[in-house]
Amino acid sequence: MAKSKSRKKQCKPTRYNKYEVIKPFIKRLRELCELYKCDAMQYITSKHEFMKLARLRVQIGTVISVDNEFKHINPPKVYYNKLIKEMLKKPSVYIKELDTMVSFTDYTNLKALHMYLEDDELNNKEISDKCLKQLQVYIEDNNAIDEAIIDTLLPIAMAENLPDEPQLSLGYAANGLTHSDRLYGFIISFQLYIVRPGSQTIFINGQKRIVYPVKIHTLRKKTHHAFIKANDLGQLYKGKNEHLCLYIQPHAIKRFKERLAPIHEIAIKMSFNLCMLKNIKPICHNDSLLIPYKLDYTKLGYFVAVVADDMIVIKTFILISHASAPEGWKFQKLTGFGKQDMSYWDITKLDTFIYNDMKPDNPMYNYFEESGLLPLFDLNASDLRGTDPKNIGANWQQVYKCINKMQNYKDLSQEDFDKNDLTKMMKQ
Repeated sequence: MAKSKSRKKQCKPTRYNKYEVIKPFIKRLRELCELYKCDAMQYITSKHEFMKLARLRVQIGTVISVDNEFKHINPPKVYYNKLIKEMLKKPSVYIKELDTMVSFTDYTNLKALHMYLEDDELNNKEISDKCLKQLQVYIEDNNAIDEAIIDTLLPIAMAENLPDEPQLSLGYAANGLTHSDRLYGFIISFQLYIVRPGSQTIFINGQKRIVYPVKIHTLRKKTHHAFIKANDLGQLYKGKNEHLCLYIQPHAIKRFKERLAPIHEIAIKMSFNLCMLKNIKPICHNDSLLIPYKLDYTKLGYFVAVVADDMIVIKTFILISHASAPEGWKFQKLTGFGKQDMSYWDITKLDTFIYNDMKPDNPMYNYFEESGLLPLFDLNASDLRGTDPKNIGANWQQVYKCINKMQNYKDLSQEDFDKNDLTKMMKQ
């Protein structure tokens, strides 16, 4: 006789208090209404009203699909799910009227309140209309949510990409929720797009060179190709194009990352894309172009580029303390330093500035200020550093003594120089 199968006792689904779940949302909405000077939450008091309001919110979903041109690369969905949610909770949406930033989540919560006021009357229509007018100053635009999420997702792609790497962009889709137990009205899901970096071979001075187009990936594989207007190129370009697209050599990308150490890689990538996304105003220098590079409004260096046919090719990257940069050249003229002196005292290394300070009573202060290198010390308190310090203790007194020695003997004739005791000179 077959053994009878015992049925497992089925557990009843755990019940939870929906109102307790939405309490943080209600508390935050009250805080936002105070910020926006809206009186609406003073008139919403019942649990039924709160639940109705909560069901108009936007829920942040997950990455549901990946469009990937690399079979051997599996992007970590868990990482991007976490990153997207963290970014959407950070202040990223600028409210011009208040001159402040709010998060995407906060913005959609206010949009839910706006929808609620349009559909329901708070005690009477007069009060509803008054509260609506208070909110419409900030969120009347129907495309505002799209703009807000783009402002949040774009930095994720920009912090991931350099021209020679697999290019990441993101997409999103919003869908309505209709389940009776729902606590949201809409859910936003995300897609990842990973494409190969474009590369091509060109001739520069008769030699083959591999270059990558400088493209900033935005949403859903859309790109912005960085360019410079032909009018800004002076005599370096005599063609007919109104603007020339930017390309970059692998060597330049390598130097860019090396010379910005010890700044964190994420900050380097983000700042590169921001630099190339803006209207680029180059400096014409001999037969080259110097494209200024800034990080946190501080100019750190230049991309050195040349005009090749109908394109602009970035060949390398230099810090502003480099001899080929206007600031570095002026510093050398002021101090009398040469290339070897700059290298010996680590003036051409960024960590010298990040891990040291330059106060007005420092004997070197005037040299850095007059040459334009002083802003580099503003990175001293930055949280952008990504590696361990290598050059903490710069000996500015010794540098200053070296400058004085060089200036004391710079006008000395060869005959007088030969008469001096070199050992004595070095000890002075």
